Amino acid sequence: MDVLKIVLDKVTVPVALILLAIALALIFHRKLSELIERTTSIEIDPSKRRWRVEFGQRVQQEQQKAAAIQRQITAQSPVPVPTLPDSSGKNTDQTGREIVLEAWGAVRQAVFDGCLANGISVTATMGVREALPRLRDARPLDPDLARLVEFAYNVGREIANDRGRRPHSQDARAYASLALSAAQLLAVSVLTPMPLPVPEPPPPRRATVVGGNFVPPSSENPSAELVAVEGPMKGRHYLVDKSNYRMGRNANNDLCVASDDSISGEHACLRYQSGGLFLYDQGSRNGTFLNEQRVGGTPVMVRPGDRIRLGESAFEVMATGAGGSPRGAKEEARKGPDRSVVL
Repeated sequence: MDVLKIVLDKVTVPVALILLAIALALIFHRKLSELIERTTSIEIDPSKRRWRVEFGQRVQQEQQKAAAIQRQITAQSPVPVPTLPDSSGKNTDQTGREIVLEAWGAVRQAVFDGCLANGISVTATMGVREALPRLRDARPLDPDLARLVEFAYNVGREIANDRGRRPHSQDARAYASLALSAAQLLAVSVLTPMPLPVPEPPPPRRATVVGGNFVPPSSENPSAELVAVEGPMKGRHYLVDKSNYRMGRNANNDLCVASDDSISGEHACLRYQSGGLFLYDQGSRNGTFLNEQRVGGTPVMVRPGDRIRLGESAFEVMATGAGGSPRGAKEEARKGPDRSVVL
């Protein structure tokens, strides 16, 4: 019993001291880390000390510009833009170099994610300097934001390629906030769907008019005259002398345009009704157009001066007057094989 007591007395003190040392180490771990970092961050090389100062100044200047970019993108973005991140209180155990490299990786990932989202192939050998211009070609990107992303990437790349460059923790955290802001604003700009183009409104249809400008057609008094102004029949005149005046390639049409392959056999017709001429499409292959507007299932009224297009052929509409054709019924005896008027 006495031997056990003696052993315990000798062991208790060392164990207690060890436990006390561990507790103190845990309590003052953060302080010790900061002290170690300050001690190991002392630079003897004047060029590296100058680089540290310049690094902090460059980051500070870009932070002011980033705030302006954020306001501009927020005003233009169709989706809400989150508040810019703050890295001042995160991962305080990290060294300045580790903080920079972590944020630099976020910038690189944002660029590659934007490429993939916009259908740009990304290869293992592709770098940000190659990917970012392709992304700018695919999506409209604010020039200031593109320059901010380039700055964040280039600065991080400098530190990644030179292990001797160790920025102060405060400057590193400022860079991290800047780089994460650039990555976040880039994501908002290139990952949101592009707005669909607003379709142009269809041209207004002419209002339905009761009555018209043409007399009832007959062989003695044609109601209108069609003058071919384009196509193989250019220069020829055709008299609209029937209440249902048919036009097409077939020989049985009143206006036969057999030499125009773009015209259907039974292409269109002009019908006299309600005191006017109305243009109908007869289910043609290439469509019927009045003043370059396609005629659908609803007929449209024709007026003097209008232009009717069938395939490659176009005809100008002319009124013959209330007294009939200026050439009169004698023109009937002088019609050509295609039923055009021979002048």
